This record gives sequence, C-alpha cells and structure tokens, in this order.
Amino acid sequence: MAALAWRVAEALREHDSLRGLFLRGYEPSDPNVGPSLTRFVDTLLAYDARPVGAAKLEPPGSGVRYLLVRPADGSACKRLNMFLRWVVRPDDGLDLGLWPEVSTRRLIVPLDTHSSRVARALGFTHRTTTDWRTAEEVTAALRRYDPDDPVRYDFALCHVSMSGDWQGFAPARRGVGPRLG
Repeated sequence: MAALAWRVAEALREHDSLRGLFLRGYEPSDPNVGPSLTRFVDTLLAYDARPVGAAKLEPPGSGVRYLLVRPADGSACKRLNMFLRWVVRPDDGLDLGLWPEVSTRRLIVPLDTHSSRVARALGFTHRTTTDWRTAEEVTAALRRYDPDDPVRYDFALCHVSMSGDWQGFAPARRGVGPRLG
C-alpha cells in the first residue's frame, strides 16, 4: 500500500490530480479507454517507490502490480473500470461526473467472474475467460441498448449475479440478448 500511495503522491505532484494524469494519456480517438488505462498505469508504475521500501520494478501480480493491472496485458481491469465509471458517468447520485472530458461511449464494463457468468447466460459473450476481450465484447453487447452509455447496465449485471437470480436464465443464442429497456 505504501508503494501505491507513494506513486499516487508523485503523480499528484506532477499532474495535480489523477484526472490530470489520466487526461495526459487519454486519446478520444481510441476505440475505448483501454489504451488510456494502459498509459495511466504505466505512468504510475514508472514512479520510483524505492524510498518506501518497494522494489524498483515489482513482479506482475505482486504488491502494487496486483492493483495496477493493464488492459494491454489482457486483464479485465475491473477496479480501474469501476473507478472510471464513477468519475466519468454524469452525477446521478451514484456516479460523480468529475471527468466530463472522457466520453461515456469509451468506457468498458467492470467485469468480474460473477458478472461475466451472467453476461454469458444472457448471450452477451460466449468467451469463458474474464479478460479484457470479454469485457469489450460484453460492452459491445450493452452498446446495442445504449450506444452513448453502455456501462449504465453494469449494476444490473452485478446485482443479478450477487443475488444468484442469474442461475435461472436459459443460455441465449449468439447475438440475441434480452430486452433491457
């Protein structure tokens, strides 16, 4: 945690905010936030946290690298996508709308094992791994219902999964999903 806090402090000194750091690497022309997230994480990981006892470069999956994962490595990046959902989507009592420069069209659904299981049951994906490509595929399926804000359905997937209600769903045919609105 000290290595993460150190790196965030360094980013704040250099960019004034995490928003400033993210926007430095944000390209509105990218197909989604994946490349921007990779640049964001790469910049954070480049800060030398040895003053707080961290290794110069922690191995993947350990320490701060467990929290700072990259779409470029295939991770679904649930935590980072959830964070972006909260700060990008307009203020609605749940989301904060703090980063209006980032388009909701570019967001990727925060996907984990449970919500990907529901997404498969709904026919949004047939992939069995919960990785970046699966998150992109599920987001593309949700985009059919709201092209401007496909991530708005994230909590529906998540809560159905948490409640266990998804288990009664019959697997959907490819390309055919439920009516969401």
